[in-house]
Amino acid sequence: MRYLSAKSCSSPSRMNPNSRAVLTILLALSPALWVAAPAYAQADAEDAIQRALDAAARAERAVDQAYNLLSLFEAIGFLATVLGIAAALFGVTRLMRATAILDRTRTEVLREQQSAAAQMKQDMQTRRDELNELRAELRRQAEQTRAASHHSALALALLPLGERQYRAQDYAGAIDTYRRAIALDDSIPAPHYRLGYVLVNQGDLQGALESLERALAIDPDFAPAQAALGLAFRRQAEQMPPGPERDLHFNRAEEQLLRALTAVPKLVDDDGESWWGPLGSLYRRRGQLDAARRAYERAARVTPHSSYPISNLAPLYLLEGQHEPMWESYRRVEELAHAEVLAQVDNYWAYADLIASRLALGKSEAAQAVLQVALEVSPEDSPYPLQSLQETLSLLQEHLPEQAAAIGQVQSLIAEHQRRQATNRQEIARRG
Repeated sequence: MRYLSAKSCSSPSRMNPNSRAVLTILLALSPALWVAAPAYAQADAEDAIQRALDAAARAERAVDQAYNLLSLFEAIGFLATVLGIAAALFGVTRLMRATAILDRTRTEVLREQQSAAAQMKQDMQTRRDELNELRAELRRQAEQTRAASHHSALALALLPLGERQYRAQDYAGAIDTYRRAIALDDSIPAPHYRLGYVLVNQGDLQGALESLERALAIDPDFAPAQAALGLAFRRQAEQMPPGPERDLHFNRAEEQLLRALTAVPKLVDDDGESWWGPLGSLYRRRGQLDAARRAYERAARVTPHSSYPISNLAPLYLLEGQHEPMWESYRRVEELAHAEVLAQVDNYWAYADLIASRLALGKSEAAQAVLQVALEVSPEDSPYPLQSLQETLSLLQEHLPEQAAAIGQVQSLIAEHQRRQATNRQEIARRG
């Protein structure tokens, strides 16, 4: 039969159990089909059997597909299990690695913390040591400041004493006092200036320059020291013969005086006189009479009750031939100088102005009446007061011939007094 030969194409041993079960059922039913349908033709029976075999083949394929799907599901499940195990194993590995990294990190953090703690401890100790050193330094500075402040207070307290000594014409005592103040505190410009000013009036110009320059090194804008330095340069120039060096010193003197007076137009010296006066004297010595007159007029406005600026204006009027302003000036000088000597009996400069004005006005007896007092109060250790009076008297004697004799007598008395002073100084130097 053809159905047998067709089936022989498939080997029963290769069929799965489900296919074999379906074939067994069909074979069991085939005799019944032959019995139940005797009326059918053999061809129809063969067709029916063939359709049954085709149905069985389709069933087998369906079963195979189902089995294949089931096998696929089982494979997928197995794969999932394997993947799960692999994932688990991978997770464990990562966990172990992460744990190892965490342990290493923890160890490094602990090590760094310990190192940072040790460094912090060392830094704190260093800061503590630095703080202790700073405290010690601050204590030393505080002690030094207190000591310096105490010394500064003592130095400043000595200045009024030196000023009184200077006004009493005790130049040596004033110099010693100012040097003591400098020894206590060298950083204060005032004692250097005061010392320099006394040395200028004593005639120690080199020492004066050193002291005044030291004062200006401490405070370059210290106007009193600038003015006194200008006076020192002027005094140096007066001792030089005509020439470039003399002109240079006059120029230096002018510069310093103008710097001081530009900063402080009403500046006065330790004798209470305006610094415009020394500037006027500088211009007069350089032959700049107009500039000298303007400077003395400025001085007169600064110190209107002083005879000093007007006593210097009067000779200028005399040199210019203006006799009426000269007489008027000398009358004013006599009035002011007389009031000054009554207020201060040891004011030599006021006595000198009083003598010059009375001689110019023809009052020779009145001039000689105060001459002896003037000589007694004149400073013995300063060459300038009597020298200045002699210069003024020489000018008057030259331009006022009618007063020449009386002026000559006064000059002789002054010269004799100067000789005695020189002898006394030599004797003191020999004994000292």
